[in-house]
Parts: sequence; structure tokens; C-alpha cells
Amino acid sequence: MRRHGLFELQRQNGPDLLAQSVVIATGNYPPPDPKVPGLCGSSRHYVSWPWSANTLDGLPAEGSVLPLGSGLTSMDLTAALKAKGFKGQIHILSRHGLVPQSHRATNAWPEFWAQPWPLTVRGWTRLVRKEVKRASVAGCDWRAVIDALRPVTQTIWRRLPVEERRRFLRHVRSYWEVHRHRAAPEMADMIADLIHDGQVRIYAGTARQYVDHEDLAGMVFCARKPHALETLRVNRVINCTGSETDCHRIEDSLISSLFLQGLARPDPLFMGVDVGENGALLDAHGRPSHSLFAIGPPRKGCLWETTAVPEIRTQAAQLAEHLLNIWLRRPYARRLSSVPGGSRSSISKPLAI
Repeated sequence: MRRHGLFELQRQNGPDLLAQSVVIATGNYPPPDPKVPGLCGSSRHYVSWPWSANTLDGLPAEGSVLPLGSGLTSMDLTAALKAKGFKGQIHILSRHGLVPQSHRATNAWPEFWAQPWPLTVRGWTRLVRKEVKRASVAGCDWRAVIDALRPVTQTIWRRLPVEERRRFLRHVRSYWEVHRHRAAPEMADMIADLIHDGQVRIYAGTARQYVDHEDLAGMVFCARKPHALETLRVNRVINCTGSETDCHRIEDSLISSLFLQGLARPDPLFMGVDVGENGALLDAHGRPSHSLFAIGPPRKGCLWETTAVPEIRTQAAQLAEHLLNIWLRRPYARRLSSVPGGSRSSISKPLAI
């Protein structure tokens, strides 16, 4: 909230903070519980947070595990099980049954786009597929084509109409994720070996019903091919679906407070906060803030690729320069003297949360 022209941030533990500029740098939010009937955080054989210290406690060495989601989180979980000497069955269930591709050394591929850029997901898909074929003929790996897009991915995303972004999320997202966010070669090879040996099984389908039994959990899912119901009975179900990005479901008092006060608004896809230049938060009327900013995952809906270190590092450097220019123009002495009881130690110029 505002106090004497400054932002007052209330903390659960410790005194309130006053700041002239606030940067929302909250990172990724915990994964939500999948919307599966019968499944909730208190389910007996279910773990909602895969990184908790007791995720694998009490798991029989020759038992069975069901990670929900087949991305990098489930790969990390499988590696952790392997490191603990787990000899049981690992069932991995996701909507498409896709696992991350492996990193491989490859030659750089040149820029292959030209104005005017495609303004549809279909147009970009065709362009990338065409370029992958060209790269293959030239003896270059598809990974180089995907990596060549990295410097302009955010620009491409911003130029796509909102409906095309929604189309990407519905139809292309899963395929993009496994090709763009790849696994380390050692991990990818280990997973491939476990699949070959039958210890890991990948299922493509949608979870339909969770049932707690005395010793096991039952998960009913509808397989993609053939379209039929199947049931898995396992010792533990672990949520590996990835971080929450839906503003409707994020349980964060800070973000909720910003929305309620009209100081921020969700982006059009409700994947984070809506921002303008330099990550400035847009208020409920679409006006950019001069004091509230965001970097990293909160900008996902506006930039899409904003979770890896290189992208966040660039945002942080640009925002730091922007804030420095603002501070150099502000008469801090007058601002400090206008706050009752204010002192330089009581006010944080930049505040990242």
C-alpha cells in the first residue's frame, strides 16, 4: 500500500518495509494439485511438492511410483530414485507422453527468418520444420535451429496476436518444451536405458480418478491411444506437473494485494502480471507504473521465455540501469525528510521480493 508517497510492504515476520521502487522477483510458484477427482494435498499416498524432504521416505525399494508429468522435474525425480537404489517400477503419466530431448553438441545455425514474420503459430511451425529439413541436409542437428530462435523468441511471442498465443499453448506448447528445455546428456541416456530395461514406463493420457487404498493408490487415466480407461496401482503418486502459472490459482498474498488495489493486472493469458517497457507493472487501467516492476517468471505471459538464467540476467541488467537513472533524478533527501521518523536506514531504495 501507499504511505507518504512510498510503498509499504507488510511482512509476516519482522517490521514493515518502505521502498520507493519495488521489483517483483518471486520466481516460480509451486505446482498446483492436478484437477483429478479424489486427489488433494491430504491424500494418503500423494505428494504434492516433489522437492519436499520426505518425498521418498518410506517408499519400498521394490515398490512403484507414479510421477504426474513427464518434464524435467520427473526426470530429476527418476534420477533421485535411481541414486537411492530404487529397484521398483516407475510409471510416468502425462497428457502427451513426451519426455525432454537430450542436449547434444552441434554447430551454430544462422538466422533464418526475415520480415515480414509469420503472425500465426501455423506459419512459424511450417518455417521451423522447413529449416530443420535444410539443416539436416547440411549435416546440422535440429537443436541448432531451435537454439537459433532463442535470441528472438520473446520478440516473436510479443508480436503474435493473443489468440495465436492461446493456440500455441493448446497445440504446440508440449512439443516446444521438450525440444527447447532439454535434459543433460547423462540424464537423458539414463532415462533411455531405464525405459529400454522396462523399469520406466511412459503413458500418454489424462488422469480421471484417484483412489486411496490402505497400501496403494489407484490412478484411473484415459489413454490417448487406444482411447480407453486404464488403472495404475502404485505406492506413491508424486506431482511433477511444473510450476503454477495461472493467476487465478496462485496463492500469494502479495500478488493478490496488487490486483485488489488495482496496482497490477494479469496479462491477457493470466500467466503472470501484465507489464510494459522494462517490466513496469501495468495497473488496472493499463497505465505503466514508475515504481513497480517485475522480472523473471511473473512476466511469462508477456514474454514466454523468461525462466532461464540468460533471459533473467538480461532483464535484471536492463532494469537495474533503468532504476539507477530514476534514482539519480530523484531528490532523496527531501523524500526522506518528508517521512515521519524516516531515515536512510529505514527506507530501501530498490526492494526486490
